[in-house]
Amino acid sequence: KLTITQGRLVSGSSIARIYETILDGYLGDLQELERNSHPKNLLTNIKCFFCHKKEALESANITLFIDFLCGDKAHKMHRNSSGLCNPHLALALSRLTEKNNNVLRHFLVEDHLSRLEKLKNNITELQRKERYDIKQPTTDEEKNSWKEVLWRFSRVRYDHLLIWEKHSENRI
Repeated sequence: KLTITQGRLVSGSSIARIYETILDGYLGDLQELERNSHPKNLLTNIKCFFCHKKEALESANITLFIDFLCGDKAHKMHRNSSGLCNPHLALALSRLTEKNNNVLRHFLVEDHLSRLEKLKNNITELQRKERYDIKQPTTDEEKNSWKEVLWRFSRVRYDHLLIWEKHSENRI
């Protein structure tokens, strides 16, 4: 029998430390995308039945999103939003490559690069300011950067970091 007996908090800085390296690699891949029309595949192969059905719906939504981006005020609206998570960006870019729409492709890549560079700075500052010898307060953007990095890479939004520790209970 397994029983949860205790929980412990994991700091946002811990998450930032893990994703900082991943973010560096992804930024490099995205910058390569700007230079090369045939970049590494930013999407993973999905084989789950439910994921496949969800992917088909997301694909249809991406088509609508691309059509929306062709509108007059769409770029400004997109810049004022949270933007796209990395998997949806990759899907949009693959669709734009199929349509040979380099203008929108460039807009999305530049916008996303800007967001990720700001995110990278925020997670770096979060870690730096949590050191005992740094007396500067963290900003709200820095404090929440761990949440954004998880959302950008996993499409999941988190409100807290609580990891439950499991202890086995032996019965005699």
